[in-house]
Amino acid sequence: MKNLIPTSPLSLRFTLILYVILPLGLALTISGMIGLSLLEEWSERRMQEDIQLVARAISLPLSRALEEGEKDTLDDTLLSAFTIGHVYGAYVYNARGEKLAAVGHEERLPPSTHLSRVAQQGQRQGEYGDVAGRRVYSYFVPLSDSVGRINGLLQVTRRASDFREFIASVRRSAFIVLTGGLLIMAWLVLNGHNGAIGRHLKGIAATMNEVKRGDRLQRAPITGPGELASLADSLNTMLDSIQEAEQEIERQRQEQLKLNERLRQSEKLAAIGQLAAGVAHELGTPLSIIYGHVQRAERESQGRPSSFSRPLAEIRAQVERMERIISQLLDFGQSRQIKMRPVRADQIVASAVHSLSEEKLKQRVSMTGCNPAPLLRVDPFRIEQALSNLIRNAFQAGPEVEVYIRWFEQNGAAGYEIEDNGPGITNEARPRLFEPFYTTRSTGKGSGLGLAVVHGIVEEHGGEITVGTGDRSGALFRLTFPSNRIDS
Repeated sequence: MKNLIPTSPLSLRFTLILYVILPLGLALTISGMIGLSLLEEWSERRMQEDIQLVARAISLPLSRALEEGEKDTLDDTLLSAFTIGHVYGAYVYNARGEKLAAVGHEERLPPSTHLSRVAQQGQRQGEYGDVAGRRVYSYFVPLSDSVGRINGLLQVTRRASDFREFIASVRRSAFIVLTGGLLIMAWLVLNGHNGAIGRHLKGIAATMNEVKRGDRLQRAPITGPGELASLADSLNTMLDSIQEAEQEIERQRQEQLKLNERLRQSEKLAAIGQLAAGVAHELGTPLSIIYGHVQRAERESQGRPSSFSRPLAEIRAQVERMERIISQLLDFGQSRQIKMRPVRADQIVASAVHSLSEEKLKQRVSMTGCNPAPLLRVDPFRIEQALSNLIRNAFQAGPEVEVYIRWFEQNGAAGYEIEDNGPGITNEARPRLFEPFYTTRSTGKGSGLGLAVVHGIVEEHGGEITVGTGDRSGALFRLTFPSNRIDS
């Protein structure tokens, strides 16, 4: 659906720049260019006047030296003018335009005809021209004797580049001043906008960005002018409503996931139950016959060499192993009616340890926990079966593994921690650890059903089983039952 609210492509800050700062900057630039043009003309006149003052200052002693024919005086006077800064060259000519004395560059001087004409005019004048391949400004002063007759001409020059460099420096200074003024003006306008409006709008925008990134708890600060404060409050109200709706949707989604998981597990259990029933039916009787014949053969082979008894013992052990696998299949696949009753947690542990067939295994199990032990409302036979599977699974990790069982009660829940000092469980294996037929043991060492049976038993009681690494660097299984399963 199209957005019916008209939107502007220009931000408030850019609008201020476009309609306030730029017009002011344009007016300031135009006035600055006009002032700079006037300043350049004035500066050029001042620089020309500097050369004119030098020329007028030495014209009188040069006139007297020229009238008396004192060549040394001419040279000294010109040299004194040359030592003044910015003078490129100084020259004295006779009335015919012939050079009499010079200080500075002497190549490509003005032609004598031009110099003679300037001298005869009897007026001071300045002009731009070339001397020694450089563009210069020349100021001419006619020289006259004591009776007022023009007997020579003085030329003082200054490089035109001096004028250009000075004007360029003036322009740079003007540009810096103008740019600085524009920046200060822009800063004042934008800072005023930020203090009055911008920072409050930024707070609202920052809140919306945080919400966009996933922080649904973020809320806008209610500050600034009344209109902006009202806008922030409306935004917060909307976010509260969205959060409540999302929480309700998430709750429903989690319930749906749980229902789907239960359905999937039920379908899996039903399929495996059918398989287990079929396997038990097809293999149970043949295995019983094989086992009976093996026992009869062992009785008949008594007193014979070990070459007869050893293979029979191995056959019997493998048949027993197959019977245990079938029993695990039946435990996993069959749905049993659990019989709940209050039982002390330590009594279930003691029964599970007592069910171990080998005495040396019992000696490698340590039991501890809070005193008095908590009362659990569970099916003791099923919980004992789960603990037995975990203990046997731990012993399969290595020949010298020891098992530590602890019962606990905390935060309204109770349960068990089963830890061993074996090699532990890798992070790669943990996600699939409770899947049926998945095992980390080598071929022939495990059926992959023991932990799946444990997981099913814990779920039957509404509990939770987690796996991690214990203080002894081995595997740590934690069975936790909810508070409504504890009978005080």
